[in-house]
Amino acid sequence: MNKYLKSYKAFFLFIVPLLATIAAHAQTSYTLTGSVSSFDNDELLPGCNIIIKGTSVGNATDFDGNYSVQVSKGDVLIFSFIGYTELEIEVTGQKTQDVKLHLSTRNNLADVIVVGYGTVKKSDLTGSVSSVKSDQLSSFPTSGALQALQGRAAGVEILSNNGDPGGSVTIKVRGGTSINASSAPLYVVDGFPGAMMPEPEDIATLEVLKDASATAIYGSRGANGVIMITTKKGVKGKIKIEYNASLSQQQETHRIEMLNAQQFLDLQQPYYPTYVSDGQNTDWQDVIFKKGATQTHQLSMSGGGEKINFYLSGAMYDQQGIIIGSGFKKYSLTNNIDIQATDKLKFSVKLFGQRTSTDGVLTQEDSGGAASAGVVGSALRYMPDMGIYQADGLTYSVAKLGDPIDNPYTIIHEKTRNAVSDRF
Repeated sequence: MNKYLKSYKAFFLFIVPLLATIAAHAQTSYTLTGSVSSFDNDELLPGCNIIIKGTSVGNATDFDGNYSVQVSKGDVLIFSFIGYTELEIEVTGQKTQDVKLHLSTRNNLADVIVVGYGTVKKSDLTGSVSSVKSDQLSSFPTSGALQALQGRAAGVEILSNNGDPGGSVTIKVRGGTSINASSAPLYVVDGFPGAMMPEPEDIATLEVLKDASATAIYGSRGANGVIMITTKKGVKGKIKIEYNASLSQQQETHRIEMLNAQQFLDLQQPYYPTYVSDGQNTDWQDVIFKKGATQTHQLSMSGGGEKINFYLSGAMYDQQGIIIGSGFKKYSLTNNIDIQATDKLKFSVKLFGQRTSTDGVLTQEDSGGAASAGVVGSALRYMPDMGIYQADGLTYSVAKLGDPIDNPYTIIHEKTRNAVSDRF
């Protein structure tokens, strides 16, 4: 009997303090709730890990970026999310705690890269890929995403074919791969090969796939490299409205110093003693050049709920060139909708429409001889002692010496090179 009494006594001496400790902890522990979002763009972060420091106890945020975790006063919570800097917060008795994480600028090897096969971590990628962030593409006004990519992706060569407003560009990812065929890469937008490039403000991610291992999924179409683009989508939460605008001005960087009318006549007199001047003194560079201006406007709305997420964006780009009569306007509309009809059925609608209007001017020399002189070349070759019109004030002047080129004013105003293009 004494043996059993001693055993019970030992048991109670052990269990009573333990139950007291558990009861005390139960009285001090409570549920802490809150949300986790990005400090940079206020987007909620689903799947963010929250762990009590020194333990394996924790939780993760749900699809709305909300969390709940059982804590006690004095605990230290660690918040971690891929691509963001880890954050530690001490529990001081608060019942709610909203957290904002900063984007990481040091751990670039953990970045997620979009490739043809899906997404992989940058540290696990064997192929050559350049990644450009959305804010880099829209940091300054450009006529398109390709122009915005210029100088931002190592090894990608992008050149403007001319200085015309809205002028085309040439892009080479893997160098000149053909003698008489195009060396342009394949564009893949939201999984659609050969799609049209969206506006820079509507791009979420842009990846340039350079080598064979990254482009093999597209076969011969990817021989010149692949540019993969993912457009922005709506996320669950409050409706978000953004407006971006920019204004800029351009002018020519240098004007060539030309002869005035008297200097021109003094030069020509020994060779053409019978030449009769029109008595004008025209600086033809003043006739063709003006200050240019560019403006961009973009308005977007995004949001979502339990079943539907949407992103709607409209953009306008307007450039007035530095040559009188030249200009380019572009209007674009982007609409991405995701509908979760059932647990096993999802619809996605992606619409993109664009209208471009070009007021073209013949700026470069054609191969048609003197009659195909460009406006800049004509301004540098035309006689300064002549005006826009002849003495009657109605007939345009024509060069009297050298090639019978048109005067620069007529090249601008009488040669129509306008075009309107609609794409959907």
